[in-house]
Amino acid sequence: MTDKPKHHADRERRRIEKEEDPVVVNSDESFPASDPPSFNPGTTSANDVKELKKKH
Repeated sequence: MTDKPKHHADRERRRIEKEEDPVVVNSDESFPASDPPSFNPGTTSANDVKELKKKH
């Protein structure tokens, strides 16, 4: 009984690799990313930070 789910998973994996777009397969395998995107409050460089500090 424990071999049946593994057999099904192996068969499904082969089907996906054969039928699905390689980009989709690879992106699914890499999800979730290790780090979420960082929040950017609109500053892009050290100069932007300096300018913001001058205004406040």
